[in-house]
Amino acid sequence: MPNLLPLAKKYNREKHLGLSRAEVAAAARRFEARCEGWTQADAEAYCLDYWDSVGEEAVKNVQTERNHANAARRVAA
Repeated sequence: MPNLLPLAKKYNREKHLGLSRAEVAAAARRFEARCEGWTQADAEAYCLDYWDSVGEEAVKNVQTERNHANAARRVAA
């Protein structure tokens, strides 16, 4: 079973998620239980396959633009 706790701690620290130690440990344990029998490389590939910072940033930008447009429309009315 892969040990994902160090990776989860590093990700939490780098991305400034603000999760407590207990939350990070619980998430790592849940995922380790889910991927029982996987190699470390398989688990990391699974996690990285679903991470899309560019897509997340694009959605945030579109939502911000939409909110600004709605606010401008309300002020103009």
